[in-house]
Amino acid sequence: MSNYRSFSGMPLLINTAGPYRSFSGTPLLTKPTAEYSSYSGSLILLPTRGPHYSFSGTPLLINTKGPYRSLSGTPLLLEQKGAYQSFSGTPLLINTKGPYKSMSGTPLLLQEKNGYRSFSGVPLLIKNPTTLSSLLGIPTLLN
Repeated sequence: MSNYRSFSGMPLLINTAGPYRSFSGTPLLTKPTAEYSSYSGSLILLPTRGPHYSFSGTPLLINTKGPYRSLSGTPLLLEQKGAYQSFSGTPLLINTKGPYKSMSGTPLLLQEKNGYRSFSGVPLLIKNPTTLSSLLGIPTLLN
């Protein structure tokens, strides 16, 4: 008996004893005990003991024991002990002890001692700022 079948001219590997199977001519690694698997023709590293995982063929670093994690193929720094964290591949300064913070990759000045604050990367003078200038991110001087 052959290990191959074909739907619409593409070979389909149906040998379940081996780690590979193909549904569209692209080999998919489907053996549960194997190290790799694929859902769209791209290899996906499955073992929970291993550090990598992928949902679309892009390797994602998901080792929670280490400082990095990735959900979109871009490594994200998750080390809480440091001053930086990233949720979209852009490092964000989240050290609340320091004067800066960023939620979108743009450092924001949060220290109010100097009279300035920024919500969009543009410093805003917050000594008696107008409501409109604070919402729009336009620096204002009201002295």
